[in-house]
Amino acid sequence: MAVVPRNPHNLRPLSISWGEISRADGSARFAFGTTQAIASVSGPIEVRQMVELPSRATLEVLVRPLSGVPGTTEKSLGKRLRDILEHALLLSHHPRTLIQLVAQSLSPSPSLPSPSPSSSSSSSSPSLPSSSHHSLAAALINASSLALLHAASIPMRATLCAVTVGKQKLTTTATNTHPGADSHSVLVLDPEGEVEERGCFAFLFGAAVGGGGGGGALEGEVVWADWSGAFNEDEYLQAVELARLGAKKVLRFIKTEMALKNGFMQDDIDCDNGMDLS
Repeated sequence: MAVVPRNPHNLRPLSISWGEISRADGSARFAFGTTQAIASVSGPIEVRQMVELPSRATLEVLVRPLSGVPGTTEKSLGKRLRDILEHALLLSHHPRTLIQLVAQSLSPSPSLPSPSPSSSSSSSSPSLPSSSHHSLAAALINASSLALLHAASIPMRATLCAVTVGKQKLTTTATNTHPGADSHSVLVLDPEGEVEERGCFAFLFGAAVGGGGGGGALEGEVVWADWSGAFNEDEYLQAVELARLGAKKVLRFIKTEMALKNGFMQDDIDCDNGMDLS
């Protein structure tokens, strides 16, 4: 008998909470099910002269594990997160200042996947991490984006959303498979448990949820793709499209939660911003 996986378009339950860190200018917690991360933002604040930039703000990103000190993988993810956030922020509005973002895992994990140096290059190792590691990276990215939205002190041209996609193996051939997978596998959003191939994909959606920023609307520009395992070209393209669908679901949830936080009903905000969020 075939084991049919859950609907490949479904994410685990999402949750957001705001302002849990009182000494920061903005903070937020984000979760895919039990995979949680929290982030805080301080700034613009005074910057050390050695890292001061005359034409824009300096963005500093620190990623911390649930316990212990940051290792190589956290530092690598922090650098990559800084690079992709710089696409979303209008740092030129605050030259000669510092924006400090701290993101921390709230879920136990031995290590995070080391991000690939290119936004669309493969990252694999002999000992592949479980899908929960990529889910944690996506939660850290989303929490960071939410903390910046909550701070509202740094103008944004776009909102950053991330999800994971995995290729789950079926025990026998099933007919309910997603395009892009072979007859014995299926591509799923936000996979749970162990999967042999998986990746974390981050997208920019513009303009920023809170308005402002300008720069025109983006339908979901992929700015980071980090995966493990063997995806052929067709499967990778299918994974990107499935991830974009999931990122739009995350964006819709963010908009709803922001509207409720600000005391508005869902009908009081424009949920589309010119984009198809279906």
